[in-house]
Amino acid sequence: MTNRLIKYTSEALQDLLALNAYIELDCKSPYTARVYITGLEERIQILSYCADSFPMVPELAEIYHKPVKRLNYKNMAVIFSIEEFVIIERIIPQNMVIY
Repeated sequence: MTNRLIKYTSEALQDLLALNAYIELDCKSPYTARVYITGLEERIQILSYCADSFPMVPELAEIYHKPVKRLNYKNMAVIFSIEEFVIIERIIPQNMVIY
């Protein structure tokens, strides 16, 4: 197992901010937003040492033009790739992942 740094694309950071804003402002639940985003970020951190153990998702490789993998957290899908770092490509609702 390799310990890798985790980097976020600008799209993934926007996804994270939009998710937080939706829970905090639209659902009017700042506490739930804080707990949910913290849990999501903690789940993403496990990728630093076990990203290789997740299977490739060939159907998504066509969209991202590189081999990508998927990590689920509650109802969110974290799409990531592995290069020198673990790169978080997107954080989207699971029902938006269509193949």
